[in-house]
Amino acid sequence: VITLKLKGNGQWTIKLLSNPVPANMKVLLTGVTENIQLSIMDMNGRKLYSNSQAAINGQLSLPAANLPRGTYLLVAESGSERKTLQFVK
Repeated sequence: VITLKLKGNGQWTIKLLSNPVPANMKVLLTGVTENIQLSIMDMNGRKLYSNSQAAINGQLSLPAANLPRGTYLLVAESGSERKTLQFVK
């Protein structure tokens, strides 16, 4: 489990439940109080997936089955905070 919590005003966290990720990547969000934008980007900065969620807490799945083997970034943005996790497929 990889956890990222940044210092600052925000109290929300994002966890990647496995790395390397399976076909359906499991993400755990806690403390989210605003809408959240989740994106998967390759290491060249190309956005491969993007989805906006209402303020959601708990586990959700993101599609990773179509990603070729490699290293990617999961970017989560809520309010003025942005958190980035690196993962392997």
